Amino acid sequence: MNRYHGYVSGEFEKDILEVQTWNTDSRSIRAPPITSQTNTFLIDGSEGVVTFGTDGQYERTFDYVLPIGAAYIDDDLFVLGSEKLVRLSDNEVSWSVPLEVPPQSIKATGDQILVTPDLADSIVSIHNADTGEIVTTTSVDGTISSAAFSENGTGYLLTSRGTVIAISGDQVAVLADLDTYGTQISVEKDILYVAGNDGNGLITALDIETGEILWEITEPGLGDWGFAVDDRHVYTLTNSGTLTAISEGEIIWTAKSEGSFQKHAGADRAPVCTDDFVMYIGSEMALVVVDRETGTEQGRYTWNPVSPNRPIPYGNGVLLSDQVGLYWLPVDD
Repeated sequence: MNRYHGYVSGEFEKDILEVQTWNTDSRSIRAPPITSQTNTFLIDGSEGVVTFGTDGQYERTFDYVLPIGAAYIDDDLFVLGSEKLVRLSDNEVSWSVPLEVPPQSIKATGDQILVTPDLADSIVSIHNADTGEIVTTTSVDGTISSAAFSENGTGYLLTSRGTVIAISGDQVAVLADLDTYGTQISVEKDILYVAGNDGNGLITALDIETGEILWEITEPGLGDWGFAVDDRHVYTLTNSGTLTAISEGEIIWTAKSEGSFQKHAGADRAPVCTDDFVMYIGSEMALVVVDRETGTEQGRYTWNPVSPNRPIPYGNGVLLSDQVGLYWLPVDD
């Protein structure tokens, strides 16, 4: 099957084509698939990193101790294991460095890799992507909830206490101190978006340079399942299955996924943006696609996943994954 790196475009047909399944024989896929121009990678808790070629066939497993996550710079894959950080170039290990503390997550941009710890009051490290050497470390009070990079290479951390920290080179500064339980941070152009939950859902937009609050909105459930940002809106999925589009602190539209909406432990339910659509795992575990301007449902695919991950727009279709498999869902243009 031909696959192309890009986004879903054109009309989303309600009559979906038959699904081609890329089975993995695994029972512990840990994250959504990671895609490059030529390969699709799965982070698997039992086998390591499973890679698939252009035809969806299994090619090779890279064995790391309890792989946790991965990120791309160009066509190089950086794999975060429980004890080490590894760079793969052309499916070969180019370097491997040990980690001093148990890691939680990985972010990558330009020539930098940011690794956050899985321990409270611990050390965050930024590594050189070419060598793996540590460029900067900083001690952080509390637990890191989320991390992001801006286009200029500045790293941003959000702690569980609602503190936003900026890291640029060897400079570390507290950018904002929000009175909330921080859950997610994201960067879009010159704005930082932060989700928090102190009993009421909270989305806050901050100036990326000063930390000044540009706008904020509080509604029960906002940010419960994370959010996505594009150049128009913030899209967030509530605990009850309502997708909400927000702009400048105002709700633009809501889309309720009819039917039973169930939480699954470990499921990554954050919505995903494409050029034309917003996609999310909605009621009855269906992949739901809505128009990003109006929230009008454009199509859905019902399946029977086990703790599904968020959908990944890829080529002329969508990659779906759960704990037991990877699925290719073509979408008619």
